[in-house]
Amino acid sequence: SDNTLTKPAVTFTTGRFIVTGAHQIFSNLNISGEQVTTAQMDITPRCKVHRCRIECTAANAAGRALYAWFDAGATGPIVVTDSWLKATSSAEVIFATFSNPLVIEDNVLDGGSNSFQADVVAAPIILEGNVMDSPGADAVIITGAGPSLLYLCGNSIYNSGGDGVELAVVPGVTFVENNIFSTIGGY
Repeated sequence: SDNTLTKPAVTFTTGRFIVTGAHQIFSNLNISGEQVTTAQMDITPRCKVHRCRIECTAANAAGRALYAWFDAGATGPIVVTDSWLKATSSAEVIFATFSNPLVIEDNVLDGGSNSFQADVVAAPIILEGNVMDSPGADAVIITGAGPSLLYLCGNSIYNSGGDGVELAVVPGVTFVENNIFSTIGGY
């Protein structure tokens, strides 16, 4: 059918969509499922997700819609643009652990316990132009070793049950500007 109207669907009961290797672009896919132990989609550095819908419907704290993970020896960023990502209130929308740059730009991050969480990340993180709506806990949380750069600009963060932005460690360089915070449960 016309993928501008209906995206081709990849639906899992317990499986997941795993991307390894480099220089791959995934566009116009509808990926969903009930993954309870990890992410619905795993992606490695040097790959791009563009105009996709990714949803984790599992009500489980270990579930995630997207997991950006470290690939030993790989160089280059993970890029997620113009996509819609959703998780239930107990799962996370995006979780990242890696040493490669991460660009999350112009997406909708809907629901989840946290909209975006990064843990033990040494590389730059760019969160720009996203809408983060109704996370149960924090919209953005950085834990573990902090990134060398955090660029958090032009985002709209709504209805967060916890903090709008929580930094457990201060990144090397931090830009937080031109964001909208509305109805935030914490600071």
